[in-house]
Amino acid sequence: MKAERILRTSVVSLALRAISAGVTYLFLIALARTTDTADFGIVGTIISASLLFSIIASAGQRIALLRFVPGPLAKGDHQRLGGVTSASFRVALFGNTLMYLLLAGCVVLAGLMGRLEHWAAIAWGLLVVPLTGIIDMQAHLARAYRHVVLALVPKDILWRFISGTILVALFFMWGQKPLTLAMVLSILVGVLASLIILQGLLMGARYRIPSAFAAAFAKERPEPGSDWRNARTPLWIASVAGVAFSNLDVIVVGLFLGSETAALYFAANRIAMIPVLFLVSQNIALGPAFSMHYASGQMDRVHRDVVKASLFTFVPTLCTAALLAVLAGPALSLFGSEFGAARDPLYILLASGVLAVAFGPNELVLTMCGQEAAAMRIAVWSTIIGALSILISTIWQTAEAVALGVFFAQCVMRGFAWLTARRVLGFSGDIISATIVLLGRTRSRAAR
Repeated sequence: MKAERILRTSVVSLALRAISAGVTYLFLIALARTTDTADFGIVGTIISASLLFSIIASAGQRIALLRFVPGPLAKGDHQRLGGVTSASFRVALFGNTLMYLLLAGCVVLAGLMGRLEHWAAIAWGLLVVPLTGIIDMQAHLARAYRHVVLALVPKDILWRFISGTILVALFFMWGQKPLTLAMVLSILVGVLASLIILQGLLMGARYRIPSAFAAAFAKERPEPGSDWRNARTPLWIASVAGVAFSNLDVIVVGLFLGSETAALYFAANRIAMIPVLFLVSQNIALGPAFSMHYASGQMDRVHRDVVKASLFTFVPTLCTAALLAVLAGPALSLFGSEFGAARDPLYILLASGVLAVAFGPNELVLTMCGQEAAAMRIAVWSTIIGALSILISTIWQTAEAVALGVFFAQCVMRGFAWLTARRVLGFSGDIISATIVLLGRTRSRAAR
């Protein structure tokens, strides 16, 4: 992928992610204002858990699409391309269906035993899990085909925008009384299901990209002994561990600290994600590019792209985090007066995000450049240590303690990835290394 195309894709991704962040912020405010605080905490926990459980159910096939589609797509190898695509979607659809049945069964059982309130609504709302798995699979395939708008707009922007608009409209039609949990979850499920259908139709009709169901029922099969088959387990474990690492804190707070504390922490968590948008946007473009460069043996281009990504993302990330820290009070107050208690957790989570960007996209480089096993080991050990630190932090029964546990876990995970990239690839994506490389190149040009 040419540098100009990577830059253009990164800019488009950043713009869409910025819009998504704004829409998400407004959606959360609408959700907080139209529901009870306890229901807001439940919905926030379900949304966070849906990503984790859908990743588990998809068995690493989201990353597999990014890892194994760009190469045969660039070479025009349609047989190999079709085999990987159809196999990935079959695995993901089966896994997400099974996951929903398991989760809903546990919720129903807990409800019938009298241990869970609103169990029927929660069981219904858990349909968000398989729907998230399906729309994310379609989005990752669109990313592999380099259609970023088609990948990001349906779920990241339209789902929240349409759902938030409906919530506000119903709130006023309902006499400005808090909406029930069942109503809110029904809106989320219905809108997400509709967007999956529309996204799939557009993929097939406009871009000739197979939708989830078209791919799942295709006849192609991957070749015996193919890279896709060999990498399934490492990609699955790495993707599950990575997403568990990113969402475990919200789930733990919801389970152990109560729904009201979960509501406060969820708001802080989502605001703290905003500064990381710059790195995430770069990764959307760089993932397929790394895969293509690795397939053609151009590791020097991978290194060059990593340096550029680090240099272009760290400063705006740091500035955005600082601005949000200054405006933490007003930003949280929009959710409601009681959300001001989430200010200290927000400060800590913002620092954690800056730390993650400072280390660079080392995990992505390892995964896309044939080091799936190394990425898997990093993700597993980091998640184990991170889970222990987060769980231990709940002893203090405060959101601030959990946020500190997240910060420590970030240090561990990013440190592992940095050391592994230096050892295996000979370079890393941290801001210090990128700055040294830039200065070296500048002096070399000046010497000429």
